[in-house]
Amino acid sequence: MKNYTVFCEDRVLKAGALEEVALYLKGQTDAQQLFQGQFQVIDDHLGDAIDLDLSGSKLTVKERYTNYEKPVEPTNEEKQPESRSRGRPKLGVVSKEVTLLPRHWEWLALQPGGASVALRKLIDEARKQSGSEDQMRAMQERTYKAMSHIAAHLPNYEDALRALFALDQAKFLQMIEAWPVDYKNYLIRLAGLVTA
Repeated sequence: MKNYTVFCEDRVLKAGALEEVALYLKGQTDAQQLFQGQFQVIDDHLGDAIDLDLSGSKLTVKERYTNYEKPVEPTNEEKQPESRSRGRPKLGVVSKEVTLLPRHWEWLALQPGGASVALRKLIDEARKQSGSEDQMRAMQERTYKAMSHIAAHLPNYEDALRALFALDQAKFLQMIEAWPVDYKNYLIRLAGLVTA
């Protein structure tokens, strides 16, 4: 389950599942402890800031964000025509176009199981080999996005970003040392850093 963190000014107010966060904020706004513009909700997995619709009753908000997943808009290449032909798309398999040279198609045709099986094996192998690099890139991107939402106004922001992308943990920690404790702890956690 994805977690979300609510910031208000320079501190964490709440962290947890989206339903919990939304209900907490609904209670705070109803009690006039907070106003919509005073808080920021960050998706811990992606680093994105999200807007919550707190209108309606607590029950309405609970229903809105129970088992909520942000809808992903398909790209132009992924959009399918309205009329579909028979076959695999009913099973959830969507055909994509792959452009290869004739020598690639010849090699794929010789592979056991055909082109689809060979391509899946190649992709799985590439994912294994680049797994740690992919995780590192995802960590950097997540931390960068979160930093841009909560800390872009703080001193040493750009130097901290440079250290993050240079994988210079010591410099990154040095650049964020004077930042508010909740910001600092949150970003250290997102970046997957271990501190002494």
